[in-house]
Amino acid sequence: MKFQNLSAFEKHVVASSISPTYIIITPDADERKKLISSAIDVLVNKFASIDVVSVSGRKDAFSSAVEALSTRPLFSSHVIVRINDASEFSKKEKDLLESFITSPSEFAFLLIGVSSNKDFSSVCNSAKNDVVVLDLSQEKPWDKQRRLQQWLVERCLKEGKKISPQTATELLDACASDIILLEQEILKISSYVGERNFISSDDVKKIGIVYSMPSGWQMADSLVWEGRCSIRDPSFDLSDLIPLLGQVRYHLNLARQIALLIESGATKEDVMQQLPQIRRNVADKYFYLATAHHVDFFSEALNCLFKIELLSKNSSLTAVFLWDLLVSQISQKKSFYAKKSATHLTSQRS
Repeated sequence: MKFQNLSAFEKHVVASSISPTYIIITPDADERKKLISSAIDVLVNKFASIDVVSVSGRKDAFSSAVEALSTRPLFSSHVIVRINDASEFSKKEKDLLESFITSPSEFAFLLIGVSSNKDFSSVCNSAKNDVVVLDLSQEKPWDKQRRLQQWLVERCLKEGKKISPQTATELLDACASDIILLEQEILKISSYVGERNFISSDDVKKIGIVYSMPSGWQMADSLVWEGRCSIRDPSFDLSDLIPLLGQVRYHLNLARQIALLIESGATKEDVMQQLPQIRRNVADKYFYLATAHHVDFFSEALNCLFKIELLSKNSSLTAVFLWDLLVSQISQKKSFYAKKSATHLTSQRS
């Protein structure tokens, strides 16, 4: 059974009997972990005794998963094997894991997270009632924005606070829709408002995340919309780079949303109505870039950004070097897809 809507998936997990395998597909690693955790919380409550085995993405992850799926637990009736990211498994390992999916054991349940619907595609495409798939890999940006907005409203209610959709959007924009960051901000702002039962726009501005610093915002804006922005401050380090990358992600996601709307035939007024966070004084600039570049440019740029974020956490490269590398890569992509897009637009006009 395959779902492309989170709400429908969650209702199914709660209301239906447990399935042997659940596959969560989304490119956002943090969101993927959170969705898997939520599903496990529901499943655990359906058994009197069940173990949860979490398999990391390290070198021994596959062997650990196979051992847990093959060994009946000593002190529990069942075991849930959780794999946050199976995308890094080799083809041989994925094929073997698929054999566990197609022939599940009577005591083990499997929850797999992957970044792309290409992973385990044969199983996902032929998924019957014994395999439940949540595929958010093709989710439209504006659908994700609405979904996260609704999640944010519900998450605040769990803290005993109300938040308006508009204020929720402001918080989403400030955090670049980063699910972990949003959790932190909700807890921080909820503590700040004290006994008051609502969170206002002023609360978000006073105590919310500092990602909206003008300098960082302008740098991200300049990189995405103009394709250039060099660092001239010798003190620039990783503590400056990480929030700046979050701002770049926000601009790229916004540009991609606009490009997708334009591709579907939307006018500038349609775009403004769908994306009210766009200010009128910059709408022309945003609309021009989104029109002049293929949607693939923004997807490719987001991939570049993801790789730079990985390097910032797993390498000894300096923040200045990483930023310059990102600027160079995005500028090259911009040039390539502008040429490609010009031909595409010309053929469309004719």
